[in-house]
Amino acid sequence: MSEALTCDKIFSTMPARFNAGAATGWTANVQFEISGDGGGEWTVAVDNGSCAVHVGKVGAPTATVKVDAATYVGIVSGTVDGQMAFLTGKIMADNLADLMRFQMAFRG
Repeated sequence: MSEALTCDKIFSTMPARFNAGAATGWTANVQFEISGDGGGEWTVAVDNGSCAVHVGKVGAPTATVKVDAATYVGIVSGTVDGQMAFLTGKIMADNLADLMRFQMAFRG
């Protein structure tokens, strides 16, 4: 039986799932504020094709994403439509350009 997907697992595996080619020329510091059981704060720093993930808020954000843990896990696992979650206010972000680029760089 496989272990349940959690926010900790999602963020710890991000560097391995990172598509450097989709991030060429892009620099961002995306901070996640994830509420609810299993939530927390993480920073994903992208710098022209490299990626680092930090627990907590590190540096000045270029984008901030606010979402509850169940919704975020659902988006990553494919059981929740991210666009619908955004349109219904379940996920909020203050820089849509970074969020769209983030989605492309971490697809899969």
